[in-house]
Amino acid sequence: MEYQIKTVVAPTTEIRITLSPVRSHRRKDSDAGVSSSPVPLPELLPNGECLSGESYDLALLDIRSEFRTVCRGHSYQRTQFGLAARRRIMQAAQALDAIDPVPSNYLFLTATLPGNDNWAFWALAEHSGWVIDRFKSWLSKRSPSRLEFYVWELQKRGALHFHYCIHEPSLEIREKIRREFREEWVRLLGGVEKLSGISLWGKYAEWGLADRTALVQVDVQEVRKSVGAYMSGYVAGRRNKHWLDKRIPFYPKRWFGVSRTLSSKVKELQTVTVSEYANYSGAKSRFDEEAHYLEAYSDKSKIYPHNVGRGETGVFIFYTSNNNEIWESRKVPLINPKQFPNTSFFLRSIHKCLVIIWDSETTSEISKLNFSKAQLAVLRDGLYMESVQRGSLHQSTMVALEALSLYLGSRQPLSPVLQQLSKELMNICLIWSANNQDVSWNKHNWMIMQTSTDFWLPNLMV
Repeated sequence: MEYQIKTVVAPTTEIRITLSPVRSHRRKDSDAGVSSSPVPLPELLPNGECLSGESYDLALLDIRSEFRTVCRGHSYQRTQFGLAARRRIMQAAQALDAIDPVPSNYLFLTATLPGNDNWAFWALAEHSGWVIDRFKSWLSKRSPSRLEFYVWELQKRGALHFHYCIHEPSLEIREKIRREFREEWVRLLGGVEKLSGISLWGKYAEWGLADRTALVQVDVQEVRKSVGAYMSGYVAGRRNKHWLDKRIPFYPKRWFGVSRTLSSKVKELQTVTVSEYANYSGAKSRFDEEAHYLEAYSDKSKIYPHNVGRGETGVFIFYTSNNNEIWESRKVPLINPKQFPNTSFFLRSIHKCLVIIWDSETTSEISKLNFSKAQLAVLRDGLYMESVQRGSLHQSTMVALEALSLYLGSRQPLSPVLQQLSKELMNICLIWSANNQDVSWNKHNWMIMQTSTDFWLPNLMV
């Protein structure tokens, strides 16, 4: 028996090598010595009889409608969110990080079932495929991007709710989805009620549409670090609730899905090589050599035998030089608040402004003023905001703040929120202009303070 070694290099940090037998493809009829010419249709009928004399209708021979068949989506067999599903989701998330490294260009949408009875749980699980199809249709009319995936997840009470990730670089479209998502989820719940005849609202069934819309729990978040880091908490670790799969009677027809566009991107980013060997000993020897080499240079590794068939799989996680640069750049130099108290006050003022900018209404108002989308994306970058909160500053954040301060100063009139934001930014720029000569930047553009000086705070404008 021939064996093969398949090596798959993932788009980020994973290399997977698999030793397995070569699958024997089914022989063609011509190769097997069987005639491939079609059998005359009359010979298929009992006693060689024909329908309607010498003429026969193919539709009359189609008796599939006489059998009660069930499509695969409604096979009523329990589905599980297993290792292959988790691996697939993580590959999609890591591919998104490789395609567009700006975290604020991704939205995570979460929707929850309002009802709390078993019939409501069953109705949503039974029509989960319909919900996903209709939601994809709604989303495609608003976002041209098809880089998306979804995951159904169980709550402890036994109800399903789903997480949906979409890539959308346009700030206007992201805000539009944020505003309309709640109403769309209420509409989808109404559709499930019509299909199943079961109320999904429990004790709130008598409430009006406006009250229901305000009651339903939905959430729209922008990614702060990376898609892979966000999803790793849902498919592994303490936040993974799929261990409940075997304990409840209600489960979706499919736990996850990845768009075709994203699936093709994942394949494009992967490098696959296959080597075939005449026997197992030769393939095993080569597999051990590659595994030993990769294990020596990888940060994490695991080799396990196959439960079915003769073979092994090795998974190796390592960091390339590019990824090392990324991780090193996140190790920001923190400012000692005791040594630099004025600098700490300066960073707290910046964080206060960033919190105001992070508000969706404030972001919408700024975008309507035609402010630079790239600069606004920097100010809404979760990594930079978290770094400021911890006690550091990235050069791009300061540049974006100065640009926004000048832009708001030239626009009149402004809303009360933007007026207050403009005053805060003017104070920050005033402090910065008086102290920037004492600041240097490291190779990753993080702020470095000289040990002999601290910020001087001029008389702030009231």
